[in-house]
Amino acid sequence: MYATTAEESQLIINKVRQSLVDSDKASQERQKAAEDAVGGDYMVFLANFLIQNADVLAMLQDAGYKIEVTGKASACIQSGPIKYMMTTSDLVERISRFNKTMEGLVSSFPEMKKEADDDAPQANP
Repeated sequence: MYATTAEESQLIINKVRQSLVDSDKASQERQKAAEDAVGGDYMVFLANFLIQNADVLAMLQDAGYKIEVTGKASACIQSGPIKYMMTTSDLVERISRFNKTMEGLVSSFPEMKKEADDDAPQANP
């Protein structure tokens, strides 16, 4: 490892600070867009999103993850002793990306869809 000058250290700190500011702005923009989509109530959007993605949440829970919404703007994902705090809009974004990845896998491997369909509850005739 090499020694950095005070100027290099300040540049690194400024980049990290700007990254945090940009991340917060992006999170606020996503939350605002979600509020607009449901007529201004973000909690309604969040509740609907979690209900619509219950299968993904169950899959993550089965894999040992605990997901907790701790407030309107904060959430926590825990795996064993490790907790990762994030905004609820970041949680929505991550679940959405996970869901798209799973959909891509299922479309790439049709046998996965057949197995999932075989495991689905069957209607009584």
